[in-house]
Amino acid sequence: MKIRMKGQARGTTGLLVQIFMVMVIYSSLRLLFLVYNFSTYQSYSWGQWAECFLLGLRFDLSTVFMLSAPFVLLGFLPQTWLQRRTIQWSHRILFVLVHAIFIFANLADMEYYGFTGTRLTLRILNLQQDVANQSGQIIFRFWYLILIGFVFCYWLLRYPRIRSSYSIISYRRHYLNQFFLLVFTVVAIRGGLQTNVLKPVHAFQGGSPELGVLALNSTFTILKSKLKNEISEVKYFADKAQVQSWLGVDKNRKPFSPFRDRQNVVILILESFATEFWGLANQGKGYTPFLDSLAKRPGSLFFKNNFANGRRSMDALPAILFGLPNLMNTALAKSEFYSNEWRGLGALLAKHGYSTSFFHGAPRGSMYFDAVAKLAGVQNYYGMEDYSRIKKDHDGFWGIFDEPFLQYMVENLNQQKPPFLSVAFTLTSHNPYPIPDSLKAQFPEGTLPIHPAIGYTDFALKQFFQMASKSSWYRDTLFIITGDHTERSDTKKYMNSVGRYRVPLLVYHPAYDDPEVNWPKVNLSRVTQHADILPTALHVLGYEKDIPNHFGHSVFAGVPGKALLYSDQNYWWVEE
Repeated sequence: MKIRMKGQARGTTGLLVQIFMVMVIYSSLRLLFLVYNFSTYQSYSWGQWAECFLLGLRFDLSTVFMLSAPFVLLGFLPQTWLQRRTIQWSHRILFVLVHAIFIFANLADMEYYGFTGTRLTLRILNLQQDVANQSGQIIFRFWYLILIGFVFCYWLLRYPRIRSSYSIISYRRHYLNQFFLLVFTVVAIRGGLQTNVLKPVHAFQGGSPELGVLALNSTFTILKSKLKNEISEVKYFADKAQVQSWLGVDKNRKPFSPFRDRQNVVILILESFATEFWGLANQGKGYTPFLDSLAKRPGSLFFKNNFANGRRSMDALPAILFGLPNLMNTALAKSEFYSNEWRGLGALLAKHGYSTSFFHGAPRGSMYFDAVAKLAGVQNYYGMEDYSRIKKDHDGFWGIFDEPFLQYMVENLNQQKPPFLSVAFTLTSHNPYPIPDSLKAQFPEGTLPIHPAIGYTDFALKQFFQMASKSSWYRDTLFIITGDHTERSDTKKYMNSVGRYRVPLLVYHPAYDDPEVNWPKVNLSRVTQHADILPTALHVLGYEKDIPNHFGHSVFAGVPGKALLYSDQNYWWVEE
């Protein structure tokens, strides 16, 4: 049995052609956005523009399939019904209307971007009354943008014209094609098969807010945003001087580095590494024999009253790399503020000639570490995919075991030209705490499931330092070691609102092991926090004037220590 249809047959092919046409429209809108705001982008190269357009295809694909998903699902309805001419035209008109709304939003954003410096979000609805009141002059002034929008919509409505004949066999083939299209739709909306769903923050991996905005499209940022403001502006202080007096800004801070050459910086962030697990902070009762020995060296400064600024790994990176403590429920990478102009440690040191890198043994995209590292100006990211022995050293859950991946980091640093900044985020002490079978017997069971994994990571750090100590860059390197957040506790001392944020902080420089080279006088009992790491590193390197904010202070600054903690709308201010 065959059914002949005249005119336009929708089907999977017709829908795919229209989706392709919308993709072409979004690329055209991006080109128009670039031309319209050329004064913002003229300082960038052709190559950087091209990278934005290629990256933008990923956001366009996710966007177009988000809006087209209902039409993909409609394709599973009986074909004899869908082939009716009235249904086909209704289907097409509705498809065009849905996309037209956002086509005009992208055109409007070409002008609106000049005022906001970022793409549209749902917050534009807060201005709906103003827009309505000004609609007459808006149409008059920007008639050419409206005309372009109507041209795009007409093209989408008029084409494609596809003729098809259908049989029982072709119906079956249609439903099979429709199934595969549905699977692809899900993958496209996610932005790929990576661990985390595609977010606007992923557009800002080039380190430039302007290029990130160009890679995005306004539809994507609208669909991914929230109508409710996450932060309301409240003015507590009359002027900046009053703010600085409350924050205890040390205006007289001076560099003290005794080194002629620029020093490297290596920051080691240890997964779930609470102070509770560190023996030196607990009368020798712990699971960190190597770190205990390292902390006792003359070149080490161990701050046992240190605090994480959040309870999640995603909170730790902004605090450490931007000096910005967690201030709200939504992590920076998933918030509305990803497109702000950030001054991270990577960018601050890059302008002084530093190469910068980040190492994490999980797949790229995990916890948005790669996106946040790029926002911080870190140039090179090394994840599981960059490791050559994945099959041999994979832990079966998250990624590469700490010991081989930290040694891979040393091998990589040996190839880098100093000075450099390198950050590593360990993995193995993450639930379910896997340990290589050949090493399990070496580490005490403890009283919590994480305790053997803490012992393993401590062992991995021992191998890391033994290997690094043979490298030419080792003696000219400042090492900073901390935990990202705490874990489950079974020690009463830490089972309280403050104790749940206690993570260790160790500052170590091999050159200070020399008895003739001494650290400045510092109070090791002072309260410190993750946000102190950035200013501390810049202070030691002699770039104290580059410190971008005053949430944190160098541990060598002449101001009292403090920590800012946040959890579920509750803020804690910790003083000595």
